[in-house]
Amino acid sequence: MLQKNYYYLLVFLTFFSCKSTEYTGKKNDVSACFAPDIAFRAGERLTYKLYYNLSAVWVAAGEVNFSVSEEGQQYHIVAEGKTYPSYDKIFKVNDRYETYIDKHTMLPSVSIREVHEGNYSLYDKVVFNQKEHNASSLRGKSASEATQTEHEIEHCMHDLLSIIYFSRNVDFKNLPKGSYFPISIFMDRKALPFQIQYKGTDDALKVKGRKKTKALLFAAQTVEGRVFPDDAEVNIWVSDDEHHTPLLIESPLSVGSVKAVLIN
Repeated sequence: MLQKNYYYLLVFLTFFSCKSTEYTGKKNDVSACFAPDIAFRAGERLTYKLYYNLSAVWVAAGEVNFSVSEEGQQYHIVAEGKTYPSYDKIFKVNDRYETYIDKHTMLPSVSIREVHEGNYSLYDKVVFNQKEHNASSLRGKSASEATQTEHEIEHCMHDLLSIIYFSRNVDFKNLPKGSYFPISIFMDRKALPFQIQYKGTDDALKVKGRKKTKALLFAAQTVEGRVFPDDAEVNIWVSDDEHHTPLLIESPLSVGSVKAVLIN
C-alpha cells in the first residue's frame, strides 16, 4: 500500500491556500501572485517519518526529506522519499521531486519528478511559462522515453512543491474557523483540485519525541479512488508561528491508514 503514498504525502503538505491573493486579470501580470519570503530560507531541511497502519499496528515504512538551496534569483527545492531497507521487500519506493521557484513570485519555472515505486517508473519534467499561461510536459517511463506535450494553465499556477513553500507565507491569523478554500496544482498534465477547511487551533498537539505545542489544524478533502475511501478526510497540523511548518499529517486509506511525522 505504499504505492502512491509518497505522492499523497507531498499532496498532504499542500494544505494552504494559493488563493490568498487576487489576480488582476491582465494576461502578463503575475505580480498578484507575490508572497513575501518570511517562512523559510535557503539551507532549511525538514525530515518526515512515514508510518503505515494495518490491523492496529503502526509500521515505520520510510522517510521524506525536503531541502532548500539558492540558485541566483530562484530557490531550488528538492523532496526525496525512500522506504527503509526493512520495508523494501514489501514495496520499495525511491522518489525524487524538485522544483525551481522565483524568489519574488514564488511561482515555479521548472518542475521535475523521478518516480520509482515497485515496478512503476515515471519521469516528468514540466517547464512553466507563467506570463503566457502555458506549460510544456516531457513525460514517460524514463527521460529517454519521454514525449512532450503542451498545455494551457491558469494564472499563478503552482506545482506540488512550490505550493507548499508559497503557502507557508500566507497569514492565517484572521482566517475564520470553518473556512473552506480551494487549491489547484498542475500535475500529471492537468490541474488537480483539492478542498481545504481551516478547523482552528490545537493548543496542545503532542507528537512523539516532542513537547506539546500550539498548532493550526486543517482538513483536506481528498480525491476518491483506489488509495482513499469515500469521503476521506486528511488532518494536518502546522506550527502556529511565522514558519507554518507541517508537523503531523494523518489520513485513512482504502486499506489501513498513513501518518507522517516531522522528526528533524
